[in-house]
Amino acid sequence: MKITIEPLEFPLCVKEKLLKIPKISKLHIEFVNGKNIHFDKTNLSINEPHKIIISNDSSCIILLSYPNDNNFY
Repeated sequence: MKITIEPLEFPLCVKEKLLKIPKISKLHIEFVNGKNIHFDKTNLSINEPHKIIISNDSSCIILLSYPNDNNFY
């Protein structure tokens, strides 16, 4: 079975807003682009969300952002 993986671009407007946070705090922010994974010769596909990883020295939180949704999970 062949698999096609299409990388998605992280929304620039969200990225710009979140990059202001480290300037006023000691948080580290990492952005991971999402992917569309399609299984060839089927009608199946997986939408892997964008990930925003916010961490400091002691803890970490991962936010998920889907391409057509304005909410974070």
